[in-house]
Amino acid sequence: MKTLGETIVRTDFNAGKSTYVDMLKHRFAQLIDDVNVITPSVPEGGSLTPKGEAELARLKNEAIKHLEVAAMYAVKAQTL
Repeated sequence: MKTLGETIVRTDFNAGKSTYVDMLKHRFAQLIDDVNVITPSVPEGGSLTPKGEAELARLKNEAIKHLEVAAMYAVKAQTL
């Protein structure tokens, strides 16, 4: 089963069979997966407020979105 990062950057698609494109896509996929599992440090036994949970989700989604865009431009630059 593919990870979220692998799905987003479509690591299985590489029309030109470029090893550098494969490397880029896998590195960006790993970064996306790393962002996806971020959990903030809270005091033991504590938890985020609903507002904090919403902000955490928003920040993670923004980071993932920008990593996806960066991956697309990096691949585009490599395949000119």
